[in-house]
Amino acid sequence: MQATRFVSAAALAAGLALSGAAHALAITPASSFFSMAAEARATNDVGSTLMTDAGGPFAFVSATSTVGDASITARGAGSATFADAGSGQIVFTDIGWISTNVTNGLARLNQGLDWQYQFSIDADAVLSVSGTVASDARTTNSFGLNGFGLSVDGGSSGIFYLDDPTGAVSVALTPGAHSIRLQNFANIAANIGTRTALMDATFDWTITAAVPEPGTLALVGLALAGLGFGSRRSRS
Repeated sequence: MQATRFVSAAALAAGLALSGAAHALAITPASSFFSMAAEARATNDVGSTLMTDAGGPFAFVSATSTVGDASITARGAGSATFADAGSGQIVFTDIGWISTNVTNGLARLNQGLDWQYQFSIDADAVLSVSGTVASDARTTNSFGLNGFGLSVDGGSSGIFYLDDPTGAVSVALTPGAHSIRLQNFANIAANIGTRTALMDATFDWTITAAVPEPGTLALVGLALAGLGFGSRRSRS
């Protein structure tokens, strides 16, 4: 009888411990903000124009440089909406440049953080990001519009390319503090000429509790089976 009680107690302890993996995920936000920058230079012989915008749920930047008949404007905008602490949408519009007669200039929009979200979680989780990146209808030459990069905790986790406009990335997260960052890679230099190059992007993201591995579920089943076996032995 004592051996039977021991088996039942061990099975119960295992079942309770493993069932903890399915508890509700707690997400605690720390900060969410944009930090965008646009730089334009109509000619490399003249100082560039730099425009920055940081903080809050949206940002807009536009920098224009004109030298003689050469002119270039680098610009972009972004906005963030949250459904809750674990899901939301990031939208970027008009990331790129419009130039006229630029033979030796540059345009950059990849000098800022763009969008960043910092948070903490109390259990294993999965970050899922799906994105669509496409040229604006006004674009005449998309060279230099190099898409967007996703970084998690300072490391590169995925790239969403303009020429492969729809993508998805999943990243495993452990309990603790984390940061997500989306940054555009738009930049061009030298003989830009006369062109319009603008891209738009939409990213949907979620943070959800990690699903237990099949092996873990099997152990839970064994634990419950042990409970049933111990219970039958006790009754007999």
